[in-house]
Amino acid sequence: MESPPSLYASRREIPFTVKGLKIYCSIIGDPNAPKRIGHGMGFKSRMFDIEQSLFRLTDPDTCIISIKLPNTFRNINFINTYNDVVKAFFFSEQSPLFQHGQAPDKIVGLTHSTSGLLVEENLLYPKNNAFAADRFHGFVHLAPFFDLANASRQYDGMLKSVYGLYAANFPDVFLGDGLCDKAFLAITGQSCPFTSSRRKPTHGQTLEIRNFAWEYQELLETIIQNEDEARISQLPRHIIIGDADTVSCPKTAQWFCDHIPSASIEVTPGASHYLLSQEKEVPARVREAITFMETGRPLITRPPIPRTSPRSQILDPTLAYGVV
Repeated sequence: MESPPSLYASRREIPFTVKGLKIYCSIIGDPNAPKRIGHGMGFKSRMFDIEQSLFRLTDPDTCIISIKLPNTFRNINFINTYNDVVKAFFFSEQSPLFQHGQAPDKIVGLTHSTSGLLVEENLLYPKNNAFAADRFHGFVHLAPFFDLANASRQYDGMLKSVYGLYAANFPDVFLGDGLCDKAFLAITGQSCPFTSSRRKPTHGQTLEIRNFAWEYQELLETIIQNEDEARISQLPRHIIIGDADTVSCPKTAQWFCDHIPSASIEVTPGASHYLLSQEKEVPARVREAITFMETGRPLITRPPIPRTSPRSQILDPTLAYGVV
């Protein structure tokens, strides 16, 4: 669906400072609209590309406020800064998400990749959990990075060790550029999901995010083993991920849903990491999930439908209702 020119004209940026770091939020739509989506970008996402995709989710009744994680170039030791940004944006009343314009009582969160991981890590802490329960209808996570595809902690025992050694020895090599990278992609018949060197993480950066994801998994497992159910958010979460994603692990996304009672998942056949911009059916599915959350209807896991389907039937195909 093409975005109306009036929506593009209403796009603007406002500054947002987190612990001395100046960041800009992108605002699309009327800040006084009755509905609002808070959007967190993934690692090294381009604002322009993401905004073009977000326009497909916007209508006159919806405002989207989006935060871009700072570009770290080749630097490491960034994940705690990222966590601070996500916490300040999603889990603080002082965030532009709740202070700009006339924010509704509750909104919906939308994340991609690394932002999804960081939101879920923050939800394990009571203060953030309580805040989210008051201010959010739920979260839709696109390709959340709970682990690295093909080298995950729980499903790829040998490859996870091999990759860890490789990444530690070649931390400054961009993902997909090394000789071993190219050989692995050739053997498995895969292609590098990153088309620009400005968007590629280095292996050192990938390892840093993966290690943080492992710490999150271990913390969630400990909470479950201790039967500390109060720390597990009851907010609805809906995951959309492609089974051809070579960045975020689809199997670990399913593992997350197996451990979070209020989570549902949809695995899109053949889809890659950049779902919103590259998969034409995904925006309609995201809108449908958001509408279900806003109206309090339960999201349920359905079998995947073909990518050629003319409309989304992910949540409940027995309903005549659908979002085009």
